[in-house]
Amino acid sequence: MAGKTPFLGSRKVSVSLSTDASAFRWAVVFHQKPADRNVGDYWEDNLMNEHINVKEMHAVLKALGVSPYQCQGLQSGFGSR
Repeated sequence: MAGKTPFLGSRKVSVSLSTDASAFRWAVVFHQKPADRNVGDYWEDNLMNEHINVKEMHAVLKALGVSPYQCQGLQSGFGSR
């Protein structure tokens, strides 16, 4: 498995999305053909007072269906060439 990201194997996935986070709600728009798809909801009580940048990242994680706890310890491949 040399040279491959273990959790992706040989499969590559590309996703284009936009997020929006406000004091009370989050939303994600998946840009895909033939029409965009929108997802959103109200923040859980434990996230209501978080900084807006933190909320934006939680919106991305919610869009991808990933728990923030699953991301702990992961490293990106950016700049590792």
